[in-house]
Amino acid sequence: MEQNELRKKCLPLMKLGSIDECKQLLEIFINSYFSIVMKHHYDPVATQPEADNRMWFQMILSKALNIKRILGGIEFEGDAWNLKNVIDPTILLTLVRNLFETVCAFEIVTMIPNTREKKLILYNLHCISGFRYRQRFASPELSEEHQAKLRDEAEYIQKLIKEIKETDLYKSLQDREKSKIDNAIRDKKYQIRITDDNRIKLYGWGDIPPLFGVRPLFYENAYTYFCLNAHPSHISMIQFRDMFTAGEEEYIQISITAMQFCFVLLSIYLSDYIRLFPQIMNTYNDFSIENQILLNYYNTLSRGYDYSISDAWKMLG
Repeated sequence: MEQNELRKKCLPLMKLGSIDECKQLLEIFINSYFSIVMKHHYDPVATQPEADNRMWFQMILSKALNIKRILGGIEFEGDAWNLKNVIDPTILLTLVRNLFETVCAFEIVTMIPNTREKKLILYNLHCISGFRYRQRFASPELSEEHQAKLRDEAEYIQKLIKEIKETDLYKSLQDREKSKIDNAIRDKKYQIRITDDNRIKLYGWGDIPPLFGVRPLFYENAYTYFCLNAHPSHISMIQFRDMFTAGEEEYIQISITAMQFCFVLLSIYLSDYIRLFPQIMNTYNDFSIENQILLNYYNTLSRGYDYSISDAWKMLG
């Protein structure tokens, strides 16, 4: 494709000045994710964590599809009143916040650990967290089938804990560092990193992005921004009141901002998923050049070219 034509196709979807442009770019991500699911979901895997990551990819796709629905706006026609194609950014930001947490979980469990034993510990902590939260549902009123399932999961939790504590890494930790892992097990947490000098670092959701290369401009206060809108805070009420002022349509710009965060997350996730399963690169290379550039753009924008999926972006000049 001639360079000027390529730039004409790509640049508007890089700048994102309208909701329609956001919809166009989201459609490119959804179609590309679907292609990867259809072509690679049944590729052989060697471990349960690898199989889980296939399911994680489908969850990300599902979230993108639900974001598409919200971005389409809501309408209502009653007996005397009607509402025409209005986007609620508080709902959109709630979905983007969920996408943010999911990508951060994928990174902290799968991509950031750089040894086999670190990966085992983080994967097990992630499993323990989910199963332990589900233990809260234990009750004599449950059916015997459900009680048996919870008993099996309780035993599985103990197996996972045993696996962690039998690793050479855990055994080599100083007592203070061991206690941090023990506390994570107790508190159902897995947002930790094991450093190269065997220190245990704990993180809140908003502090995880720099661990996978995101520049400060693209994460500082982002999680707080999501939460202020997603939670029923007084600030969210004030912002909801002001964003629909007639003639100003602030809700549109807020929605575009939310989608820019969304594309950063979808682009980063795709890049790292391809690193995890390199065979997917063949499918990526089959996408049109403009789509290869657009799928990669927000990844390189937020993390730099060291994380680039390919060099297709150079064709823009």
